[in-house]
Amino acid sequence: MLLGRSELISRINENDLIINLEDDFKIEGCLVDLRLGDVYKRSGEVSLYNYKRNTGNIDKVEPYTDDEGIIYRIQPFPKTYLVTTIEEVNVPDDLAIYISRRSTIFRSGLMLDATYTNPGYHGKLTFLLINFNETSVLIEKGFRIVQLGFFEVNGESEKYNGNWQGGVISSNGEFHPPR
Repeated sequence: MLLGRSELISRINENDLIINLEDDFKIEGCLVDLRLGDVYKRSGEVSLYNYKRNTGNIDKVEPYTDDEGIIYRIQPFPKTYLVTTIEEVNVPDDLAIYISRRSTIFRSGLMLDATYTNPGYHGKLTFLLINFNETSVLIEKGFRIVQLGFFEVNGESEKYNGNWQGGVISSNGEFHPPR
């Protein structure tokens, strides 16, 4: 069952469910908005094997500052980016997270891909961002890009024990899965 607004606010305030939220954080209906943090440009060959992975290289994109704030220039496809949230999550054993992009993102010609987040995960969240416009898109650091829905887990669950724990963004080389 999806957590409602009052339960969500209670767990955010009392349990460090989400860290670095703005004081006036947004809950629309029963979904929490998170903001764009850092942006990384992807490069290099990717190889995904059963027992080893190389998810490619990433380089942090340096934003520029103008009258509007700290701005990232997102180049059109075929450039692809990994983006993180400013906020960090601490998913307890009894919850899982559904993540969706905010509608402004797809209405602006951007595709943001995300996954569910398992109980036991902690850290920033990372997403794939692709610009399908013919021109660059300017996006301010701190812009609300995703919505989280928290679901109760019925029965037993296994805590997340993957390589991305703690907000790891890319392997920047090879690593071996824990399973």
